[in-house]
Amino acid sequence: MGKPRSDDNDFSLGIEEEYLLVYLETGELATDPSRDLMLACSRELGQRVSPELIQSQIEVGTDVCQTAGNSRRQLIELRKKIAEITGHYGLAPIAASTHPFAR
Repeated sequence: MGKPRSDDNDFSLGIEEEYLLVYLETGELATDPSRDLMLACSRELGQRVSPELIQSQIEVGTDVCQTAGNSRRQLIELRKKIAEITGHYGLAPIAASTHPFAR
């Protein structure tokens, strides 16, 4: 993550998002995503991606940004890249607090 500026009058923000991983074919919650998936994400996104305690989750985070527009651009990039990488593993990210039909 980037370093925030020290001037107290400056505005900065960083955003984190967590995604559940589901199988593309069924929409079912991924039970055991490949370790290679996380390695591929880390290679592409560095410290802006991290695993979660729950294996079927992945987290992304923007750098510390000085504008909302910059945060938005980074989120778009992160979402696209995670969707692209997970697609190679037969998975897709969804933004939901709980999976709609998982047990």
